[in-house]
Amino acid sequence: MPRHEVPVLTDCHMLELPGSTADGTQYAVIRFEGHIFGWHLLPEDPERGPMLPVVSLVSADRDGYREERGRVNRFLSGLSFANRAMIAPIVFGFHAQASRPEDRIMFRQPGAFGMGIGHGAPSELVIQDDDELRLALALHREGRNSLSPFYRFLAFWNALDVVFVNDEARRDSYLRRSPSRAPGWFRGWASIPADLAAYLRDSCRNAIAHAVRDPGRPVLNPDLTVDEERVRRDARLLGEILRDAIQDRWPYPVWSRVASE
Repeated sequence: MPRHEVPVLTDCHMLELPGSTADGTQYAVIRFEGHIFGWHLLPEDPERGPMLPVVSLVSADRDGYREERGRVNRFLSGLSFANRAMIAPIVFGFHAQASRPEDRIMFRQPGAFGMGIGHGAPSELVIQDDDELRLALALHREGRNSLSPFYRFLAFWNALDVVFVNDEARRDSYLRRSPSRAPGWFRGWASIPADLAAYLRDSCRNAIAHAVRDPGRPVLNPDLTVDEERVRRDARLLGEILRDAIQDRWPYPVWSRVASE
């Protein structure tokens, strides 16, 4: 059967992987949607240095590429939410094999991602069976994965629209309650806008989506450090709000069983 292998760029590091192979690769076997996934940590290449983690899925049907790719994406979205991590697939395909030295250049780990958050390797990952939740988790992962704070904010905002089924009044009411619900999120802010929902919508969401606006409306320039820093701060805030909103609508949206349990 073809083996689907995907190197991932991530700041999530699985700890104490239970399996190992003769070449020094460590791995965990994780059940998801009735399929068996693997999380592999390849041994450091003496010439190229640390390697990217690799997610694998054994497929019974080589022609079912799109279906399997979607399943891998859903798996990564669940892991991203469960571990508060960026997990971005780098290469999709059945042809690249981490076990083949000639393919390993695809799996090289950039030095900037050599450290991160450690988590126990799960033996099973479950996402509640809800299409809207799966879409919200996919957008959450896209936001986590984005190196641009501008796109990160938009992805988180779109995920909030999914959570609140595009009900702007409910979404805005939820946003306005954030300073009282979680004051720690605003530590370091010089001041909190009187209407947080209006601020995030007009000064971030709409300013990111529209470069030309009516006079007096906020406009963002990615080359300006003050704009980039503000949106980065606000995207971080929106990500925290989004996680709470997802868990408020779907208690225990993603759960996992750790291999040692």
